[in-house]
Amino acid sequence: MPLFKAIVAAVLAVCWALTAAAEEVRIWTDLEGRTIEARLLSAEGDAVTIRRTDGRVFTFSIERLSPEDRAYVEEQSAASFPAIVMHRRPSEQTIHELIRFADEGRWKAVAERLRSELIKNYSGASPAPHIRDWYLVYRWMDLFQDEPFHRELQPRANAFGEGWPESLRRFAASNRDFSSEFFRLVSPADDTGEVSRILKELYENDPETFQSYRALALAISVVYDRQPPGRWPHHQVSRDLLPRRLPDPTDAFEFFVQSHRGGRLLLSPQSLSAEELRFTVDIVAPFEELRWAQQRVRQGVHVFDRVYYSVEYDDSRFSRTVEEIQYHWEHSDYRLSTILERGGICVDQAYFATQAGKARGLPTLYFSGTGNDAGHAWFGYLRGTTGGWNLDVGRYFLQDEYVTGHALDPQTWEPIRDHDISFMQERFHSSEVYRDSLLHSDFAREFLLMGDHSRALSIAERALEIESRNRDAWDVVFQVKWERDGPDAYEQARRDAADAFSRYPDIEAHHISWLAGSLLARNERETAFDELQRISRKNRSARPDISLAQAAIFLRFSRENDSLEQQIATYRRTLSDLGNHALGMGFYRELARPFFNHLSGNGHVDAARRMIAQTRRTLNPPQGSPLDRELRDMAERVSG
Repeated sequence: MPLFKAIVAAVLAVCWALTAAAEEVRIWTDLEGRTIEARLLSAEGDAVTIRRTDGRVFTFSIERLSPEDRAYVEEQSAASFPAIVMHRRPSEQTIHELIRFADEGRWKAVAERLRSELIKNYSGASPAPHIRDWYLVYRWMDLFQDEPFHRELQPRANAFGEGWPESLRRFAASNRDFSSEFFRLVSPADDTGEVSRILKELYENDPETFQSYRALALAISVVYDRQPPGRWPHHQVSRDLLPRRLPDPTDAFEFFVQSHRGGRLLLSPQSLSAEELRFTVDIVAPFEELRWAQQRVRQGVHVFDRVYYSVEYDDSRFSRTVEEIQYHWEHSDYRLSTILERGGICVDQAYFATQAGKARGLPTLYFSGTGNDAGHAWFGYLRGTTGGWNLDVGRYFLQDEYVTGHALDPQTWEPIRDHDISFMQERFHSSEVYRDSLLHSDFAREFLLMGDHSRALSIAERALEIESRNRDAWDVVFQVKWERDGPDAYEQARRDAADAFSRYPDIEAHHISWLAGSLLARNERETAFDELQRISRKNRSARPDISLAQAAIFLRFSRENDSLEQQIATYRRTLSDLGNHALGMGFYRELARPFFNHLSGNGHVDAARRMIAQTRRTLNPPQGSPLDRELRDMAERVSG
């Protein structure tokens, strides 16, 4: 009972302070001695708003007020602001009070106050026990204001959460799991205004179901904020047969919820993260066909690879001539049932398997790539919550080394990065070590936004001591080194990051690319080339696509800056280094073709002919193969 009375007394005190501030009419004085009789309406940041006795409202800077009036404003603001106790987890009641207080036009004031309290209570050695929970509340309050401190998530129009009911704001800010995944998953690449709208739509349609399937709702919001590219998942049937559009988000949400409740899914959407569910909700087959797949495709999780091979390979799907390969789909529709009945080639097998997998609740990936001489498609899928991903289903179906495939990330519709899959395999983002590191990198970012580079750097380094693969912490380090310490320090930081990610070839190569770019900007050509060549040679057997990308940086620089003789020498050096290792078609398309077009486009026709001939000798494609035809066509175009 004493505790109950204390709580009631505290609530009444806050209510009294708000009422008193609203009712008290007093004489205000500015620094020049002018007076006005008015009552205080609000104080947000340094802006004070008062209402004169005749009803007129005035807003001005607190700096214009007399010291006595400033003290009054600060006292009233402190009295009316909901209590924040950082050593306790924020309660739903506290969050409710913060939102109601902020809804009176004080979102910035709430965000500023929370940020100030967080900074006070943060210690790099031992942060307050519940500071992570309070940090997530702060991020929501910041996001809900018109000009958030973290502007990278600001919608193009309006504020995030525009039109959200208070109950949705309260749920978002009070649910730790939803908040953590939201702020880790949503990025500047998203249309955050559309993400906000979709979340609102899904919540208002059924608040209780939204909360039960919150990860599914978040996954749909970040995938359905924009439509996929027209060539996805493949372009070997017409748009009339495969429209390539995502369905209405509410319909998709209801489909997966009803399918789960009806026992038609192999994996529960309530057991998967939104990060994983992104690869389930990117459906393009109509719901009618997905329901057919739920009934017809009965393979279990651990043998779902058989679905790919259940589509019989149909050689008549394409025809090969000396000039080209042509693809045919002679049937009147491209339904999943038709593909299974009639058969198809690799693109049809991969499409069928991915869509059937999504229908059964499995995250799936459609891969397309280039082999030694031609293209190919296969698929990958998640083998349960502990089984990891199988990414090679059908990859070597034609007895070829198809190692340069890629899949699209449905959140960005850009090629998914290898390390993202590796991190999902490892459940990296859910590990305690990563979460401990993330807390520090979050605060490093706050100090960076406030302009305190020294504190930001030291905290980011603390985050990296805990988990050296924390990319957010590395981003803070790079920014500080570049802005404060200069190119030498920045380049060393990139080298250190490459070492930290040496087990992840794509991230290691990414950092070396940035390093090389900085070196080339300072005309440190040989050092840059050595760095690029080191990574290129390291990956030329297992990851020739990375080798080609590294070589492309230096070749592009040479084309833009060197004499013709130097350009040819650089190309020959690259051809000698990679031509016998990298996939022939990949080398041609990524390096050779751009170089030949550059030479011929600048009038160096003889040089282009010589380089085409030398490339043919090195790559040695089989006569009549796609690569042989492309080289021959290029030679004919150059000779003109």
